[in-house]
Amino acid sequence: MLPPLEHQDPISTYPVLDGSSSDPFNDASTPSVMQSEAWLKDQLQSSNRANVASSTDGASKASSDHQSLNSSMRTFVESQSTCTPHGPRANLKYAPNSKRDEHKKEVAADLGMVIDLDDSGEWARSLYIDLVNKDEIDKFLAETNVYTIESADLNYWVDIPEDDGTGKLEEYHLYGPYCKLFNLILQWFVHKIQDDTEAGEASSREAIDTHDVRLAHQEPESTTLTSRPDISVKATGDSFQVLEAKSGNSAHRVGFSNMSSFKEIKLERQNYTDRDQWLQVGVYSRQILIQQPNRRFVRALLLTENDVRLFHFDRSGGMYSPFINIHDEPEVLIRLVVGLNSANEEDIGLDTSIKWSIEDGRKVSGTLTARKAAGTSQIAYNLCEVDPIVTYYSIRGQATQCWSVSDSDTGIRYLIKDCWKDETRVSEHVYLEEAKGLPGVAQMVSFEPNRGETKFLCGGCGISHKDFHNRIAIRIVLNSYGDSIDNFKSAKQLLRALRDAIIGEFGPLTLTHI
Repeated sequence: MLPPLEHQDPISTYPVLDGSSSDPFNDASTPSVMQSEAWLKDQLQSSNRANVASSTDGASKASSDHQSLNSSMRTFVESQSTCTPHGPRANLKYAPNSKRDEHKKEVAADLGMVIDLDDSGEWARSLYIDLVNKDEIDKFLAETNVYTIESADLNYWVDIPEDDGTGKLEEYHLYGPYCKLFNLILQWFVHKIQDDTEAGEASSREAIDTHDVRLAHQEPESTTLTSRPDISVKATGDSFQVLEAKSGNSAHRVGFSNMSSFKEIKLERQNYTDRDQWLQVGVYSRQILIQQPNRRFVRALLLTENDVRLFHFDRSGGMYSPFINIHDEPEVLIRLVVGLNSANEEDIGLDTSIKWSIEDGRKVSGTLTARKAAGTSQIAYNLCEVDPIVTYYSIRGQATQCWSVSDSDTGIRYLIKDCWKDETRVSEHVYLEEAKGLPGVAQMVSFEPNRGETKFLCGGCGISHKDFHNRIAIRIVLNSYGDSIDNFKSAKQLLRALRDAIIGEFGPLTLTHI
C-alpha cells in the first residue's frame, strides 16, 4: 500500500532551488498531474490484484509482489521529487530558547526567496477598493483634519513627524502618531462598516503600541522566546483569543493569537535592506500563522515617515511591494489599514469554515464545516479540541494541520486533515480513494480537492516569477482510529499498534514468518 506522497519526502533527493537556468522545478519532462494520477491508479490496481494472488500462492509470492510494488513506488517518487521545492528549512529545528536573530536565519531558510514585486506599487494600490470608495475617503480627509492640502505639490498627514535633516527624528517619535492615525481610520471605516454586517458588536480592532511589549512565541517545544512588533492591531471575533495567563501573571491584552495585523516602523535614514525588512516581518508573520491556525495568509505594513510597503505571506512563500508615498497617496494607506484589519475575517486571510465560541477572551468550543460523506452538502462538525492536534510551524510548505472532530448527531469522531499541496503533486485523496476497503489503511470519508489556491490569495501578482510555486488547499475527512502513541498506557499497547501497522503495510502473512 502506498502511503500518501506528501508524507514520503526523501529530503536528501530534493534539489535546492537556486534560480539557475537548470532549475529542476521547471523541467518540462516532469510528468503532469493527470499522467501521474493515471500511473498511480494503475499501480494501485496492480497491487490489489497482486495482494489477492499472494493470499493463495503463499508468503513467497507475497514477498515478491511487495518487492515489485516497492520498486514501482520508488520510481514514482523519483518522478515526483522535482515537483515541489524543498529548501534547507525542511531539516531545521527551532531551539527551545533561541534568539530572534537565530529565528531570522530559520525564517530565511524557510522562505528561500521572497519575491520583490517590481510593479511600481500597482498591486498594493489595487487592493481593497471594494471596501473603501473614493467618496468615503474624501469625506474622511475633509472632516477629520488629519490631512492637509497646501498646494498641488504639498500634501501631508498633519501629525506624522517629518525628518528635518538634523538627525533628531527617532523611530519612537512615530509610534504614537501612527497609532492615533490608525485608530481614527479603524473607528471611521472598520467599526462603521461592521455596524451594517452580521459581525455587529462581536468584532473590534484597536491599534496598540507594542514596541516595548514582549509577545510570546509558540514553538514545537516549550520556549520563552518573545518578539515585539512596533504596532499591533488587537482583534476580537470568532477566530481570536487572548493569550493564556501563566504563573499567576496576567497576559498582555494583545498577542499573536489575537491580532489582525501589525505594522513595523523604520526611519528612511536607517537604510535597512529589503532582506532585513522581510526577515523581521517574517518572524512576526510566522507566529500569526502558528497561533491563528485558520490563517490562510498574513499581510503587514512597514512604514517610514514618508512611505508604506506591503508584505504578503502564504504557503507559497512571501512577496513585497515597492514603497509608496503616503503623503502623495493617502487613499492607499487608508485602504491598506482598513483591508488588513477588516471586520470580515475572510478579508484578512482567515478560513471561516472554522469558528470558535469565545468566553472571557478564550476559545472554549468550536465547529469545522466540511463536506459530508456523500454528495456535496456540508456538515458542521464539533471540534473535540479547540486547537489542531497537528500544527505546522513554518510559513512555506504543505502546512498540514489535523483536527479531531465529532458528528453532533451521532457522536462519531473523525479526523480532518487540511494541507496545501503543490499543484504539480498528486493529491492524497487519490491514494485514499483507491485504498478504500483495504484492511489496516485509514479510510477516507470525504474530500475537498480545491479549497483555494495561493495564486489567487496574492491576487495573481508575482505568480509569473520563477520562484513562485502555486499551492492548492485540500481537506480530507478520515475515520478516527484512536489516540496517538504519546497517550499509550503500556508497552503492550505500543506493540499492538506496531503489529497492526506492519499488517496494514505488508499483509497478515508477514508476521507468521517473523
